[in-house]
Amino acid sequence: MRLFGQLQAPWARVEGCMGRRLAVGGQGRWVAACATQPRETRRESTGGLAIWEISPGVPPRLAMAHQRPDLVGVTDLAFISDERLVFGGLMGLGALDIARNAVTTAGGPSVRRLAVVPSGLLLMGQSGLHVRALGPDAPLVAFPEAQGIRLTSMALDPGGRRVAVGGQDGQVRIFEVSTRKMVARFAVGQQPIVAFGAEHLAVGYQRGGRGRLAIRQTRGRWPTIAEIDDLNGPIADLVFSDDGALAAVTARSRQPAALLLIDVARAAVVGEWMESVSEPVSVAFGDIWMAALDRRRGCLHLWARS
Repeated sequence: MRLFGQLQAPWARVEGCMGRRLAVGGQGRWVAACATQPRETRRESTGGLAIWEISPGVPPRLAMAHQRPDLVGVTDLAFISDERLVFGGLMGLGALDIARNAVTTAGGPSVRRLAVVPSGLLLMGQSGLHVRALGPDAPLVAFPEAQGIRLTSMALDPGGRRVAVGGQDGQVRIFEVSTRKMVARFAVGQQPIVAFGAEHLAVGYQRGGRGRLAIRQTRGRWPTIAEIDDLNGPIADLVFSDDGALAAVTARSRQPAALLLIDVARAAVVGEWMESVSEPVSVAFGDIWMAALDRRRGCLHLWARS
């Protein structure tokens, strides 16, 4: 397992990145971010998409960027292929053709989270959980047992067979993507954040004003095998590395925000990064690097895996 030391020295930092979410594509060569620029800095609010080419040890190269009003409210994004990025938000769905460097928006219901599956896209919005094909006029098909629930997070397992959602009712629900049927449900705590690894499901939640993290097996009755409590405030993002060995947690509170790396097998914190002026909000793993968006500083930090 390759670690990142104590996360005290990112190899690179990209300034002027007021991002909200990250996505990795191009076989770990690209990292994309979505953001909204407030009206205070310009005549009208604008939204943005940017893609950087990542090569550890050298400064990231900005490959393309778009800043325009119809991108306001983009909340999530994902690579469909090396040549195409899909995004969603208040405006519905849109896409970035990387080869042509062209953005299109298709409208539709608002989207909070999305994921790519073999049958199309999984979409989490205000009206529940849906799946739709990639065609321009494809209908939304609902997951019946996820309707009428105010959802807080969504995660797809690495094989694309199951999806986990957290709800404001403090419950986590697991569905089969192909049948849209619920296969498991359990209560955790407030504002559950979910992430799937190769063999585990991680659930971050709040209890008593503090952040907590539970690691569950993804078979049988999904038992909890490890817990980490008393994190530094509510959890903002939770991500597994591709090999399923590390999870990155960003926690926000009035104290300095922390970015933690956790060895899942030992349920132990093996890396930590904390600065009084930082507020990490999203994390992503490449094959040999990790990235974190820092909302307060407005920058993107990058670490190499040693």
